[in-house]
Amino acid sequence: MSTLSLTIDSPLKHSRLTTFFRYILFLPLAIVNYLYAIGAYIVALVAWFAILFTGRYPAGAYRFAAGYLRFSTRAVSYLMLAVDVYPPFSGEEAPGYPVVVGIPERLERYSRLKTFFRVIYIIPAYVAVVVLGIGLYITVFISWFTIMIAARDPFTEYKRFAIGWVLKFAALMLLVVEDY
Repeated sequence: MSTLSLTIDSPLKHSRLTTFFRYILFLPLAIVNYLYAIGAYIVALVAWFAILFTGRYPAGAYRFAAGYLRFSTRAVSYLMLAVDVYPPFSGEEAPGYPVVVGIPERLERYSRLKTFFRVIYIIPAYVAVVVLGIGLYITVFISWFTIMIAARDPFTEYKRFAIGWVLKFAALMLLVVEDY
């Protein structure tokens, strides 16, 4: 795979029961995601230095960061009511799960210049994620009520779009991708 991709297969009819208890059900995922994120950002810092000095992303570090992106995106999709199926506690690919995160193959060489200026380079993506995130939280709030009443989510497409941008931003932050 050469580009970052996201596919979310949202159900046509949502479960009212799991939607009602979603935030309680999410607690174990939140704890694992928090700990996984700490590791992923430490790995990204180490990878930042490795790329600056060698132009290469260490293979093990890349796999760890890619695993975090998969796990986190599945967990966020579940929390944001985009899917009803409880995500696996793994960063591995999960065939059959309704959220598929396609991670590109590790590049042979990375741009040292883009890596050095990454914090500045990602500012536009950060602004986009903040704006889309505000909309995402508003739509999730409204979705919770519409799912409880009608078992349907009117914001499926917006959620796919916004979660896709969150994934792109995280992949840029973790140095997994170089371009928007």
